[in-house]
Amino acid sequence: MLSSVYTSKSEINTTKFAQNMVKSMNFKGVVCLYGEIGAGKTVFAKGCAEALGVHKSKIKSPTFSFIREYKEKNVEMYHCDFYRINNDDEVLHHTLNEIMKKKNALVIIEWAQNLSQVLPKNRIDIFFEYKAKNSRKLTIKFPQNTDWISDLYKKYFTPAHVIKHMKTVADFALKMGEKFIKKGTYVDLKRIEEIALLHDLLKPISFFNWGGSQFGQKMAPSKNAIKLWTKLQKKYGFGNDVQATMDVLKNLDRKNQDMASLAGSVLTQQFDAIISQKYPLKTLEETLVYYADKRVKHTKVVTLKERFEDGRKRYFQNRKIPKYTSVIERKIYKLEKSLLHNLT
Repeated sequence: MLSSVYTSKSEINTTKFAQNMVKSMNFKGVVCLYGEIGAGKTVFAKGCAEALGVHKSKIKSPTFSFIREYKEKNVEMYHCDFYRINNDDEVLHHTLNEIMKKKNALVIIEWAQNLSQVLPKNRIDIFFEYKAKNSRKLTIKFPQNTDWISDLYKKYFTPAHVIKHMKTVADFALKMGEKFIKKGTYVDLKRIEEIALLHDLLKPISFFNWGGSQFGQKMAPSKNAIKLWTKLQKKYGFGNDVQATMDVLKNLDRKNQDMASLAGSVLTQQFDAIISQKYPLKTLEETLVYYADKRVKHTKVVTLKERFEDGRKRYFQNRKIPKYTSVIERKIYKLEKSLLHNLT
């Protein structure tokens, strides 16, 4: 499971982190809170409600009513406190199930362990630990399921060395994400991992050849792999592997808004995204993966300079390098400076 730690020094810090988190989640999803009385769970939940625009005077603890509902700006939030109930409460089981079925609802659950039987796998768990008078340790655990991504690797014959590259990018981006969380900026580590592990899914359709070597790795693709890559290359054109990957994700589940959102995030991993108006980098998660990819040469973390030099040799070979390449590289250097500044 993916996890990270944030140490809050005050109730204000906890409130701000909660607000930052639910905004990043687009005010939907299930967040379960664990910890002893006075650990900061209710402060966090109230911060979530404030982020929706609910006035402080209207926010009350649901300890005796179990569930409080807030509606603001077409967004629904359910604040649940299950301190006084147990796992055998069938009425609450049904009620909570109905609430969690709502696609655009934010569900915050205190004492979630008391109704663990009905909690969804796709949720965020936050464990609150009392450290000092005003200090609290928040351990955030994200759901993790990459089996479906491994299935895509098999289906589209993603080469082993490309998979290793994506995993290295994921590791680098996740470490940066954890650093941002420690600084008090919420980052969705699950989304980072997914973007990173998918951004080069169909990279072979942007290779110059499939029979030689790529990135110093010999390739010996099967006839079925070559047949599929040829078909995709004809459909999308050479160099458009990210667009192809986006379509693959969208077609997995057309009714799944999260999958459509992930597909859009993968689209931002194109080299020119940093100057693009069609697929600009919009989230911190997208930005961290984009930057991480520019720091990983094959499976090795290198400087931006080394990565850019390698890219020019590999993709342009004897062709003239477009002017916009230098523009993009300069912007990425500025991006690096900005990211590192925010972590100091």
